[in-house]
Amino acid sequence: LLVNYIFFPEYYGGAERFVLNLAKQLQRNGHFVKILTYIHREGTDNLLALGDRVSYKEYEYDGIPVIAVRHRNIPTDVDFEIYDKNIEDSFKIIIAKEDYDIIHLVNSVKFCSIIKAAKDINKPVVLTLISFWPLCPKIFLLKANTKTICTGPRNGLECLHECYPSTWKQKIISRQKDAKFIFDLADIVVSPSLFLKSVFNL
Repeated sequence: LLVNYIFFPEYYGGAERFVLNLAKQLQRNGHFVKILTYIHREGTDNLLALGDRVSYKEYEYDGIPVIAVRHRNIPTDVDFEIYDKNIEDSFKIIIAKEDYDIIHLVNSVKFCSIIKAAKDINKPVVLTLISFWPLCPKIFLLKANTKTICTGPRNGLECLHECYPSTWKQKIISRQKDAKFIFDLADIVVSPSLFLKSVFNL
């Protein structure tokens, strides 16, 4: 199961092309592969229920089966939080349905909870780093006021100094702990560049 928070035909970019190419190569090698993604632009009409809080649809893109999910009520902090318990049970249903051998999370926005869901049912997890999002809730690792490059969250202190008000202190600290927890759970973490590896201190 390849997981990327956006995918064709709704969105297309480098990560989506990487996931599609990887899926097609796995297919050519004789493996069953499916892509899990998130529905962003479509309402919940004509979607099927997947547990109490999530709706979904299935489709095929370029010969690859895809399952796309969406919160029925999208949390306001869905792009900020690392861990989303509201969607974890639905991930367990998805994983168990096809009995996947490996869960490969590529772009982790909205989907980090699948790592815990997979580990709870003893499935190995590969995490490929595509962006700074696990470190930086704003994704780009840029300081909000100056737009200069940020050297990292420093356990959330830099986030509070540069990008978030002091009232967010507990949320920032909690997010940092959740990110570390998710990294500790992953069986393998892959970085496509030495620079990204150095940023994450891998």
